[in-house]
Amino acid sequence: YTKSIALIMQDPDAPFGVFTHWIILNVKNNLKENFPKKFKIKGIYQGMNDFGYVGYGGPCPPFYQKHRYIITAYALDTKIQISNPVNAKKFFNLIKSHIIAKSSLLGFYQRSKN
Repeated sequence: YTKSIALIMQDPDAPFGVFTHWIILNVKNNLKENFPKKFKIKGIYQGMNDFGYVGYGGPCPPFYQKHRYIITAYALDTKIQISNPVNAKKFFNLIKSHIIAKSSLLGFYQRSKN
């Protein structure tokens, strides 16, 4: 059965390849708005996004370009323990042998000049 949930949010349309906006491990029942940008909070770990900091970094495509944003949730058979924030490559290496199921949500975002 599921012992933890891991999430990753990525933009596959970024100019220089897939861009990671958020990595989070050991998600509990829900995530509150304005979740702190800290590495570890009550057993929940956040990874390093491609903006270069820990926590969530929101969508910011070039003006008038529509980008896809994919949030994938992984049900894992264990809780993940890490001592430092991980990037996307390390995230996938950590979870790959523990995945029970996964589900993705696709959204679109486009900025326009106001």
